[in-house]
Amino acid sequence: MISLHQQPNPVSDIDSDQSKEIGVHHGFYDYLLRPRKNGTSKYDEIIGRVEALFLEHERHRMYKLYVTGHSLGGALATVFSLYAAAYAGSRKGKIPSPVSCMSVASPRVGDRAFQAAFCRLEELGHLRHLRIANDRDPVTLMPSATGKQVWARLSPVSYLAFKLIDNKFEEKENFCHTGVKLLLAKNKWELSFLGTTMISSESFEAVAVDADVASCDSGSSTSLRSMRSRSKNFKQALPDVALHFGNAYIKNLGSVKDDLFNLSLNDLYKEEAASIVMDKAVNK
Repeated sequence: MISLHQQPNPVSDIDSDQSKEIGVHHGFYDYLLRPRKNGTSKYDEIIGRVEALFLEHERHRMYKLYVTGHSLGGALATVFSLYAAAYAGSRKGKIPSPVSCMSVASPRVGDRAFQAAFCRLEELGHLRHLRIANDRDPVTLMPSATGKQVWARLSPVSYLAFKLIDNKFEEKENFCHTGVKLLLAKNKWELSFLGTTMISSESFEAVAVDADVASCDSGSSTSLRSMRSRSKNFKQALPDVALHFGNAYIKNLGSVKDDLFNLSLNDLYKEEAASIVMDKAVNK
């Protein structure tokens, strides 16, 4: 199921400069977006119920929509929030902006076009995403590339065939993370956006690209080389599956709660993320 399912880009209706299609992880697409026998998807069913709640009472229109989940739930929350935020930003949507996603231990869910669509909604103020990841949690580092690209690396003949069909297939077959990343370890934390550090618990030399986005930005898979590019705050060690479970996240979040208590996700987007997006646009 580690392949990309091409879907119409819901953000292209808001911004015509966006790609007409986005790639979504095939397994997550099947779970949330694939039409069922009645013609509707699970996303359609959920968003219909959510919208009905906002319309049920006048006071409900003052509420905001938060989407959250851990691991598989974090991945589905990320996909759901993109579509919900695009709907909220459209003229027909009855859901107030911004839609906020709080994902924990999520794998990657989409391609570069998915990331660009997500980022555009963040720029427009329709979407906010805090992606919480324990340092060395292996699930947050996967998948870096589709099965098609993995097969191409193992088979030179297949690689040549894919390149002849589409010269940019390597770039198109990568998965990308989204949102403001909160990287955690015991008594240590770091906030970054699009691979660029914003603020952290200690002073250190910022790095341009971290392990989470290396595969998306450079076309290479997550490797020991890219893992070494992490900030000096965190120990360079191999991934540990024990760091994926909820109790590990509870411990790490608890150890830095006081540091993070007065930070606002919306302020981080307005003050830090906006300048990072601007710098990247200037440097293109």
